Amino acid sequence: MEPIVSIVQQNPQNYYHFLIESMGRFQFLFDEVLNQPGNENMRVLVHSTARKLAQDTFKLLDFPLERIIWYNPNIIYNINQIQYADWRWRKETDLHQSDITRRYLVPRTVVKKLAAHFKLDIPKAPNLKVVYISRSDASVRMVPHIQEKLLLNIAISIFGESNIILFSGKDVGMEVQQKTFADADIIIGPHGAGLANMIFSAKGTSVVVFPIKPNSDNCFANLAASLEMDYWLIPEISSYYFGNYLIAQNGLNVFRQVPR
Repeated sequence: MEPIVSIVQQNPQNYYHFLIESMGRFQFLFDEVLNQPGNENMRVLVHSTARKLAQDTFKLLDFPLERIIWYNPNIIYNINQIQYADWRWRKETDLHQSDITRRYLVPRTVVKKLAAHFKLDIPKAPNLKVVYISRSDASVRMVPHIQEKLLLNIAISIFGESNIILFSGKDVGMEVQQKTFADADIIIGPHGAGLANMIFSAKGTSVVVFPIKPNSDNCFANLAASLEMDYWLIPEISSYYFGNYLIAQNGLNVFRQVPR
C-alpha cells in the first residue's frame, strides 16, 4: 500500500476522543503532510468503529471521503510508510510538572488550528444563548431527573426560558451540534463528551462544569484554556466517574451564582 497517515487511536467511538484527539491529529497531519505538494491523493487510515461519526466530521471539513481507508483490526495491512502525530513525547518544558496527565492532552496549538477549521461564519445572536448539556440519555454521570429539573428552573429564572437550549447529543448529527454551539455564550453541563462541542464555540465563551471526583481528568479544562474560554467548576454538584451526580446542600445556591 502507498504511504498514508493514520489517526487510529484508543476509544475511537467516544465522541471526545474522536472529535478532539483523532481530529486534532488529522488537522496536524493535514497541515504538515496531506496539504503539501505531491500529497494531494494521500489517504488517511480511520478506525471503522467511528465510521458514521468520522464521515459526518470530515464532511464539515470538506475532506473527500474517497481519501479515507476504514481500518479493520481483523485485517492485515501491508503499508509502505505510515505517519502518525503523537504529542506524548514533546519536551518537558511544554508540560506542567505538577500534572502528569497533561502529557496526554491535545497541545494548545493543535486545538486552535482544529477550532479554526470548524468555525462557522454566523452572526452572534442578539440575545444571550445558554446551552445546557444533559446526560439523561447516558448510563453514568447523569444528573437525576428531579435535580436536573431544579437546575433548569434556576437557569430559567436567571437567563430566561427563551435563552436556554436543552441539548442531548444522542443521535444528533454533527452539523446540528456545530450550529447549536457556534454562537453559545454559556455552556453548562456535567463532565462528559458533550462538552467537546465547545470546539465549535467562540473565544470568551463561559463553560460551567459539574466535575467528577476526584477531579483528575483535565481534558475539558485544557480544551477551554486552549480556546481562551472562561472555565468554571461547581464542585458542590459532583459525581464519581462511574456514578451519578449528587447535589450538596448548598449546591443549588452555588449554581445560582453561575456567570452571567
